[in-house]
Amino acid sequence: MTIFGIPFGSTRGLPIGIDIGVAGVSAVAIARDGDGARVEAAAHVATDTNEPPAILAALRSALKELGTGEKRCVVGLAEPDAFAIPVAFAPGMRRMAVVRAAQIEARRFDEHFPARDRALSLAPAGDGRYVLGVAKRGAVAARTALVRQAGLTVHAVDNEHCAWRRALPSVDALLDFSVDRARLVMFGEPVGENATLFYGDYQSDDEFIDAIRAKLNDARLEDIADVRSIAIAGETTGRDDLIDRISVECGVAAETAAVGDMPPGAAPPPWLLAYGLALWSFAAPIEAAS
Repeated sequence: MTIFGIPFGSTRGLPIGIDIGVAGVSAVAIARDGDGARVEAAAHVATDTNEPPAILAALRSALKELGTGEKRCVVGLAEPDAFAIPVAFAPGMRRMAVVRAAQIEARRFDEHFPARDRALSLAPAGDGRYVLGVAKRGAVAARTALVRQAGLTVHAVDNEHCAWRRALPSVDALLDFSVDRARLVMFGEPVGENATLFYGDYQSDDEFIDAIRAKLNDARLEDIADVRSIAIAGETTGRDDLIDRISVECGVAAETAAVGDMPPGAAPPPWLLAYGLALWSFAAPIEAAS
């Protein structure tokens, strides 16, 4: 897993980003453009089920539409299969001591992530601080096996929280609407926090907005993230009034998620997360901790 987009090195033939979501599959190919990157091609294929055969068919269709010969890809995992948490150790600790300390920190996941089924990684954040990535090996293996059936090679597995942050560097949070839920991704320093809000848990828009406001306030009080601006992505059709209310009643600046020079007011691209995954090559290198 990686954290935030810090340019490094030079890469030819950048791996494509593959987002396998609950309602479809997206693929994005990028190319270097000066000091950054530009979208070379993007594809999204919707599905009405997340069963592996349907996902595989959608992935193959997306790759055909993408039209690139690149076979390496970056895929993502999210909670509850992968977490990114901040940890801090004494400055100047030897590398092996840091790794051991990270392994001890990871024991908090013992109940759901047995030691034999978790992979760890560390991203330095300065002054003895790190972001500890924890992922289920079984989830990594399942995602890898699926994309291999489509003829791809997994170049890296990224935490989706980090991919979202790379895709949207100018805002403090993302609110991603899907068919049955909304995901609130708050970008803090060094990592932030995620919250999933299922529509069935709320009887009205008022309760839904109250829940978002509470999440934002808790994050601010606990010094996790201070959200002043939110990018809106996903299924936004018919939700203009709700989005306006969130902006006003939660005290944040809400804007449609966009990439590059997309015109104002354009619908957020369904391949936005795949774009963030494709930007993995621009992220700071990390080291395995297990």
